[in-house]
This record gives sequence, structure tokens and C-alpha cells, in this order.
Amino acid sequence: MPIFAENKNHTMKKLVLLLGAMILALMNSCDGKVDPDQAGDAKVTTGEMLSCTGTTAYLSCSIELPEGRELNRDCFAYMLVSDKDNPQLPSTSGSIAFFPGKTDYLVHDDVACSLVLRDADGICTANFTGLLPSTKYYYTVVLVMADGSGNPSQLVYGKVKNFSTLDDTTTPVITGKVVEKSASTAVISCYANTPGGFGLEPDYKVFIVLSESVNPFADDPQKQCQEARKQANGTYTAEFKNLMAGTEYYYAAVMEVYDDGDVETLYGEVKSFLTPGGAMIVTGKADYVTDRTATLRCTATVPEGMRLPLVTGAPGDYLAYMLVSDKSDIVYTDAESALNGIIRKTLLFAGNDAYVEVTGLRPNTQYYYCAVLVYVDKETKNTKVYYGGVQSFKTEANTSKDLVVEATDVTCRSITFSAQYLGSEELDVLQTGSIYYTTRPATTVEEIRSGDHAGYGNVDVDSEGRFSAQIGGLSPCEKFYFYAEINIKGKTIYSDVAVGQTTEFTSNTNGHEYLDLGLSVYWAVCNVGASSREEPGTLFKWGETEPYDPNKEYKWYDHWDSEKQHEVYSKYVLSEEMGDVVDNLAFLESCDDAASVNMGGDWRMPTEAEYRELTQLLRMSMKRIYNDNGAVVAMQFSSYDGQDIYFPTTHFSGGYYMISDTPKNLDVPSFFFTRNNWGVSGWYQRDYYFAVRGVIE
Repeated sequence: MPIFAENKNHTMKKLVLLLGAMILALMNSCDGKVDPDQAGDAKVTTGEMLSCTGTTAYLSCSIELPEGRELNRDCFAYMLVSDKDNPQLPSTSGSIAFFPGKTDYLVHDDVACSLVLRDADGICTANFTGLLPSTKYYYTVVLVMADGSGNPSQLVYGKVKNFSTLDDTTTPVITGKVVEKSASTAVISCYANTPGGFGLEPDYKVFIVLSESVNPFADDPQKQCQEARKQANGTYTAEFKNLMAGTEYYYAAVMEVYDDGDVETLYGEVKSFLTPGGAMIVTGKADYVTDRTATLRCTATVPEGMRLPLVTGAPGDYLAYMLVSDKSDIVYTDAESALNGIIRKTLLFAGNDAYVEVTGLRPNTQYYYCAVLVYVDKETKNTKVYYGGVQSFKTEANTSKDLVVEATDVTCRSITFSAQYLGSEELDVLQTGSIYYTTRPATTVEEIRSGDHAGYGNVDVDSEGRFSAQIGGLSPCEKFYFYAEINIKGKTIYSDVAVGQTTEFTSNTNGHEYLDLGLSVYWAVCNVGASSREEPGTLFKWGETEPYDPNKEYKWYDHWDSEKQHEVYSKYVLSEEMGDVVDNLAFLESCDDAASVNMGGDWRMPTEAEYRELTQLLRMSMKRIYNDNGAVVAMQFSSYDGQDIYFPTTHFSGGYYMISDTPKNLDVPSFFFTRNNWGVSGWYQRDYYFAVRGVIE
């Protein structure tokens, strides 16, 4: 199989170029495969091995074509040979790797392909060279059929058979030794005799191939091939550059002989050598192993002038990782971590030492781990991986009984995940915990962490070991899978996985309709005291539950402060500037909430944050609703699913709505809109009168 020099038979080359171009055009759309030895009107049968030597084979087959068809015109046959037991063409869903200009070539790394030709006696044969001595090979024939319009319709395979090459020890080319080597270069020798049997004074060339693969003859884009030069002592040498330090290379001599257009390729023995220098990494011990975590260590050295990646943020010439798996056959890939069950953690070094904490492990499980260094040559893009050896550890038994978690305060729009530590270890003063959840069905911590999870880290833990996290803006009947974790004195403790679900949505509570706008709360359709969404309803002073009466004094006035020159208040006082008795009530109590008292049930007035959510998350088209006289009577906001909420005007051409937050100064915060603007602001004193809209969770 000549793969290192051009074929000198120009007549044959032109013929095969033409055939190869036709084959490529036909094969690009071919996707039909038929069982061996049968294809309707066409039949192909794998024949016998007619002859073989240590490096060549002459194989036969028989082909029966439908009437009117001709071999190598509107259908083509190929013989496939491999040391694997099922030689196949590449997938026909894409381009097939045919190489016009050669009668035999590789279609896979380990599959040689040769065009089948029909001789004068009608026998179909294919010839292979460049095989290895004393090797068992498998072969089959494949017929490529066209459909009459120039497009392939079928691939028809014959049965797979096998043969073995002879024990050929008389090769005239001998692989030599490494004459010189450094961390990046090598000079390699070989010996070649001018072979006989090819006519007088045949032409020949000598090559040396070099690869990191144990089979340097395999199709590898990174391997090197150099033509060897004859030296005074009759040997041949070739120089190789851009090698990687500390790397094992495999090499062999190759001779191609040309005689009257024929080419024969002869191979020498495969040998290997190791370049000096290079990097080294050693996998260290496992520390602080719990039921879910482990700290893994390693050490590494690199050649002088090269750098490891440092914890200070300084980049290195190498990449470093710790690979962890519950299987012992750990192999590095350049894909993301957790690929094929392998956890990959980036290592950063302080000097020559590094460690990494691995979390999300399974309790009572044997794990294997291995440190690796990865070097990528910036010029050649060649990658070299150094393995530090595989070590193992076993996680502890499950400690989930020390940490429990459950769903509390569940509504159709929100859910709270509450956890409590019940173990005997003393908690830190500033102890924190974490809660993770996902909507994807999960039964383990690993499934939650790898799903569409959100995390609440650094949640404060109280003196009784309790901590929680609330999420809002959810959908009714939405199911969640969640767990909690807490780290105490370097040991991470996990709860079991729990399941929670939001409640079913109803659009009427205590006789009042409300809208699901996809926000954290539901909003009432009408204002308090209104019978339709366009009516302004009843107006109230802040913190009063009786309708506004201009003749009544504000309920929470205490007295006029002549020194401060403003009124002071008897309740909802956040500072001495606002009243004599500071009560730090941040929100209206339900007894002073106009929505709670007038609507009943769990209704209440919105907070400032809920009004801001309304204006920020809905489509802010600020659509105005006019009456027959052209006056603005309401503003309309729309949700993304088409729900509309109206806010009627309450004062002239604008609307002012009460917020339950206690004023932080003398001005009351309110939601407002005018003809050209809207928002949340504090412009009016507490005795100003507002409209009220109720919300419910």
C-alpha cells in the first residue's frame, strides 16, 4: 500500500482520478445498506485469498449485476481489509473519504480499501501491499450501486472472511537507532539494501516515520514523515524537530520501490524512545473525606523555564486537573467536567503542591482519582497528557439524619425550603447553610446539582440550626426537588432529597377576583370599594381603614412639635424625628391595613417591592384608557401571557395608590401614574388620601 510517494504509472493514475471523482459524487448521498450477499437483482460474494506474502495479498470476489449494468461504469466494487473483524466504509450520511489518484488507500485508521477490477477471464480481484507479516486480516467486498440518475441507491456487502500473512523476515529495510536526541529533537538511522527482483537498477526512496501512536503507520495528522538521506557508511538518517519533552515516540523505516510504474512499500520494525526532561505529576492522598466530599492532593514538576498554574492567578504553560470517578479506568478528555461520569476539577498550585475539594459525591462509595498535567504546544497544537497515577478512597456512610429539609409556607406562587441541623456538633457564631433545588425529577444530590438548579448559598443559620430560602413567581402545581447542605468544622453534611409542590391556582378569594400575572403575588382585579376595574373605589389615609373624611383628623397624629416644626406620630415610628416612641414597625399591621380590613381573608396592601416588581416585569406599554369625553380613566399594564390589569385614575388625570411600607421619613411612599409617567415615589404626607389595591399570596 504506497502511502509515502506518488505512483509513477500516469495512465493508471488518470483512470483512477476519473473513477474517484465519479465515486465521490455518487457516494455523498448514498445511505442504503443491504445484508451481505444479497441486494435484489445484484449479488456480491466475497471470494478466496488467491495468494499472499508477508506484506501483500491477492483477493477475489464474484459480482452479478442486473442486465444492462457494467462494473466500474454505473456501479463500483471495493475490497476492504482490516486487522479488525468487521471492515466497513465510513458512514454514508456524509462525505466518504475517497482519495482519487490511488487504487488503494485507507478509509479508516485501520481499514485499507482497493478498487476491484475484472480481468480478461472475468474474475474480479483486488491487490493489497504494505501488510504486516504474521498478521490475521479480515476482508469483505462492497458494491456501490447507482440508481440510473447518477445518485447511489445501495451499498451491498459480501460476507466477511479472513486470511493470515506469512512470516516475512527477509525485509531489505531495517529500522536503526536514535543517533542523537534532546527534549525537542531526534536524529534516527536506518539501513536499506537495494532490493532485487524489480528489474535492473530500480528506483527507490527511504523514509522514517515518527508518531506518539504505537502504530506509526496509522493515519495520524500529527505524525511526522521525513525522507532519509544516505550517509557515507551506507546508513540513512532523518532529523525530527518540534518534539515534546518527556514523551515516548514510536518510529520505523519505510522503503518504496518503483519499477516500470509499479510501487511496492517495504516496512522495517517499529521501535521507540523517550525524549529527556518533561513534566511529572504525582497523585497524592485524600483528606477530610465525608459522605459527600473529599479533599484530594498532588505534586508536580515541570522542565526548567516552564510554569505551573498558580493560585495567585498567574497562568501556566500547563493545565492541571484532578479526575474523579467511581470507575478505575480514568481517562482525560478536553470536554467539560462530569463527562461520562468523570468529575474534572481544575488544579492550581502553590509551589509544586496543589489540592482541590470535590463535592457532590455519593455516600459509602469507592472513588478513584488521578491528577493530570496537560501541555498544548502553541505552534503545532499537539497535546501531551501526563498522568499522576490512580489512587482511591471511600466516602463515609450517609449522615442525612443530622440535617432535615421540608417545604413550608407553600402557595400557588411561592414556596419556602426550610432546613434544620439536628446534629451534636456546635455551630459557628456566623454559621451559614445552602439549599439547592430543581424542577427536573431527581432522587440524588448529584442529579439536583447537574439539573436546572438554583442555589441559595450563605443562608444564615439561627441558634437552633434552622435556615430557609423562599422563591416566588412560580406556577401553580409546580413540583420541586431540593436538598440542603451545611459545612461544620470542615465537614459538609447533606440532607436527603425532598419534594415540594405549589398549590392549585384559584381566581377568587373571599369574594374578590384576582389575576395571575406571573409575579410573586396575585393582584386584585378591582380597587377596594370598586365594583368594576375602571372605578377608583374608596380612598384612605395611610394606616387608616375607614374611608377618607376631610372633616376628621388623621388617626395617628400625636401632636405638633413646635421645635421640629412638623407633626409627630404615635405609631409606625422608625426614628425619634418622626415620634416620641420608636416602635420600628416596618409595615402596616393587618388591623391598620385598608385591604386586610375591607377585603378580609388573607388580602393585604402591596409592598413597595411588589409595586416595583409590577412595573419592572410587565410590558410597560403604558396604555391609557379614555372615556367618551377623552379623559384618561385608567392605565393598563399587560403580562406576557396576555393578562391585563387596570389602575383607574384617582386624582384628576393621575392615580395614587397606597403602599404598606412604613415611611422612612415624613413622606409616604406610593405608586403613582400621570399622563406621561409612572413609578414609586414618596411625595405626600401620611394624611394624604390614596386608593388601595389588594394582593394575596
